[in-house]
Amino acid sequence: MNYLRHSYAHTLRHTIIQWMCLLVLILPLSLQAQTQKVDSLRTALQVAQMATARLAILSQLLWELRVIDPVQAIAFGREALRLSKQKSLLPAQIILKKQAELHRFLGVAYRNAGEYGKASSEVYAALEIDQQRGDSLEIGLSFNTLSRIFLLEN
Repeated sequence: MNYLRHSYAHTLRHTIIQWMCLLVLILPLSLQAQTQKVDSLRTALQVAQMATARLAILSQLLWELRVIDPVQAIAFGREALRLSKQKSLLPAQIILKKQAELHRFLGVAYRNAGEYGKASSEVYAALEIDQQRGDSLEIGLSFNTLSRIFLLEN
């Protein structure tokens, strides 16, 4: 019986060590791929001339940087929101959906930066737009995002 217990513990330890080694090898590759994507998006932003293209790229940068650099993500998100309100780039319903998405993404970035009050305000702004549009899927996403903020805050 002791032999079986020892054998199981040895196998478990061995498996945990293998998984840790695998994570150590894969994590840098994942971060490198994400960094390459962000670099590509930054380059695309520099050459993008159309406001709609810039809006799409800024939104992608906000999402890609939300974890690795939330402060920079927030700056891109603020710029995207500003751009979305400047003039009618797209039909009103599409712009409203994009603004709600940007507010929600900003909420996630603020949450990751530890600014829970600002995070909640952004997601409430998204929720208001979602409710105005009657989009039940997006309403659900906003409530889910709010619940995660409140979980971390308390």
